[in-house]
Amino acid sequence: MKLYRTIDDKGGNVFGIAPNPDVAASVLTTELSIRPGKVRLLRFLDGMADMPDDTICNLPRLLEFGPIGFALFDRGQRRWIDL
Repeated sequence: MKLYRTIDDKGGNVFGIAPNPDVAASVLTTELSIRPGKVRLLRFLDGMADMPDDTICNLPRLLEFGPIGFALFDRGQRRWIDL
């Protein structure tokens, strides 16, 4: 599994765990709630690129075992959560 990232309409990061970009696109577009008829260009990026070392935490384990879906970094608990 890999971590993918895209940007929502407010400029925030949206992360997803998926085996490839096609599955990541399917997962992440559901989170963005794009209205029918609205056109939007999305870029799916390597979610780990430029990630600070102190936010990697349990991410390798989560990517190894999955599941496919959204991911969120909980700053208070200092770990990634799959949603």
